[in-house]
Amino acid sequence: MALFEFGSDCCNSHGMLQALDPYTGTIIWTYHTAPEATLDKSTNRYAPNGVSIWSTPAVDAARGSVYIGTGQNYTPPTTGNEDSIVAVDINTGRPKWVFQGASGDIWNTSCQAPLAILTKNCLPAPPGGGDLDFGAPPILAHLSNGTDTVLAGEKSGRLFSLDPDTGRAKWSVRLGAGGKLGGIHWGMAADANRLYAGITDVTVERITTLSARNILNFQNLAGDNMQQSANAMPGIYAVDLITGKVVWQKRPTHSFNDPAKGVLTVDSIYSAALSVTNDVVFAGSLDGVVRAFRTSDGAELWSYDTTPKFTDRDGNPGKGGTIDSAGAVPGGTDLLVNSGFSTFGRANKFQAGPGNALLVFRLPGV
Repeated sequence: MALFEFGSDCCNSHGMLQALDPYTGTIIWTYHTAPEATLDKSTNRYAPNGVSIWSTPAVDAARGSVYIGTGQNYTPPTTGNEDSIVAVDINTGRPKWVFQGASGDIWNTSCQAPLAILTKNCLPAPPGGGDLDFGAPPILAHLSNGTDTVLAGEKSGRLFSLDPDTGRAKWSVRLGAGGKLGGIHWGMAADANRLYAGITDVTVERITTLSARNILNFQNLAGDNMQQSANAMPGIYAVDLITGKVVWQKRPTHSFNDPAKGVLTVDSIYSAALSVTNDVVFAGSLDGVVRAFRTSDGAELWSYDTTPKFTDRDGNPGKGGTIDSAGAVPGGTDLLVNSGFSTFGRANKFQAGPGNALLVFRLPGV
């Protein structure tokens, strides 16, 4: 997602990857995802732009490669490495290969603006492009057949297995319908046999729910206008690393008390990064529940609602909320869960809303 001042002339920023000397901080090389933007006076727009790098690169020491995922362009023209996985030479910073998951993707947040005067930077006209970034970090996996692969999950809901030497797709599978907030959003996990992905399938198109209390709060505007994508299939998916076939899927739900409609059964949304350790997958959902699933068959081993109010170890009041972005993280004998993500505003039927909790669980049997 591209965030900038709605009224400004879009856009002169682009993504960048740098290699630094760890002892001195000296820059060894820089890879720019796009050339420096210039102003087209006929349109009063800067370009090329965008192609942001969302996430942590994957390092392949054996091949001397670094793998990155990129986002969309903000305004025309599109570039050949938007919505892509790029292999960069670890010694020189030069690209080795580019795999493009989607092309022609032009989108920025003015395409969501509630007022026409604020949408001048949305080109083409709303809803613009698909906003189909590779937001989740690519994963370098060593397969049981002795080969390697680069696993890449896109906000379109598609998962790709790529040859690390050439960038050629070995297989791809669609797990979800995709959306502005994923598809596959923040992070996946893999073990020796399977890839585990959370599917969001939630989007925010042009904002229509507008009120005086949230006109200046984009976070609440986005949250209040969340909706499920058409044909949404949110949940947790396990995919065989060699064949790309779905081994199992789980689609938990939760209850929401709607003032107008009563108690609703709602799909739980899995946007936060997943973790896997000791044959257990950990997944936190927007409604604030963290769950543990057995890797072999997806059986739910336990769950915990992180949203209630509590008093912490120092006597301070607090509460949990939405689990998004950073997911549950195993650490030794413990599991750390950050609860209360507030980027997309207050509570709604999908998410529990802001909070301020860091919960530490002792893992069973450890």
